[in-house]
Amino acid sequence: MSLSSHYRRRGANALTLATLALPGCLDENPSFDGPASTTALTGTSAPGSTGATSSSPGPSTGSDKQTTADTTGLGSSSSTDATTAALTSTAQTTSEELTGATTGAPLSLEVLADQAGCYARDADGVLEAWTQACEEASSQVANNSEGELNVDGENDDFNGHESRGALRFPWPAELDGAQLLTLELRLVITDHQGSAEGDSTGDIWSSEPFDLTAQQPMNEPALSEQLALSQADAGLDEVFTWALPPSAWAEGEALHLQIVPVSTDGVHFWNLSAPAGEARPRLQITYSE
Repeated sequence: MSLSSHYRRRGANALTLATLALPGCLDENPSFDGPASTTALTGTSAPGSTGATSSSPGPSTGSDKQTTADTTGLGSSSSTDATTAALTSTAQTTSEELTGATTGAPLSLEVLADQAGCYARDADGVLEAWTQACEEASSQVANNSEGELNVDGENDDFNGHESRGALRFPWPAELDGAQLLTLELRLVITDHQGSAEGDSTGDIWSSEPFDLTAQQPMNEPALSEQLALSQADAGLDEVFTWALPPSAWAEGEALHLQIVPVSTDGVHFWNLSAPAGEARPRLQITYSE
């Protein structure tokens, strides 16, 4: 049976709305080992929480508009000519309205991450393991395979320290000069029973730039803004989506994201080495030119 046949799509909207209904605010920092946040979601609404399963309304097609021509006086030649001209004009107007609605429809684009991994940090934000070591512990050693990134509040592979996911998405030329309408992150839990599933996915944060292929830095990449909340009950092969605010992606720049754990029951997501291409981290975008 293929990997995709197991997928059960989970939208971020239902849980986000449920979370937002609760009184109070989120803690400023979801980390278990020390402060790392600068801007957390607060108040009664999460930024960009439009719902992963919602669809942006398209422009009116004009199909509900009806025009009734005046047919009185058809017995005379002059009134017949006038009526014909009016009907022709109405038809041209309706055609122009429909054409405008069609050409103004939102466009869609899918962007794959060009970097996806994990890292482990201590309570002071000093790195315990960079992306290669984190993947070896999460994937090759634990499951005799590759392709996993681990998000865990207490990772036993790194002396109980926290491990976070890190994703980078390149800016596509198709979006130059465009207006982003919706921005949705899509991740898939791996199929390794006993280690991949967990009770929460982790929060999604924007991050200062990082390069997972570079030599391990001394300190972790800093978090910038909390973009979406953790979702519960992450099962094997499960698909999760988060609606992110389009304003989080600056034109012409790569988008850097981190997945920050909110629990000690960690989860494993597929990274770029996922056995099925559809399981790799991606952004699903709608935009207008």
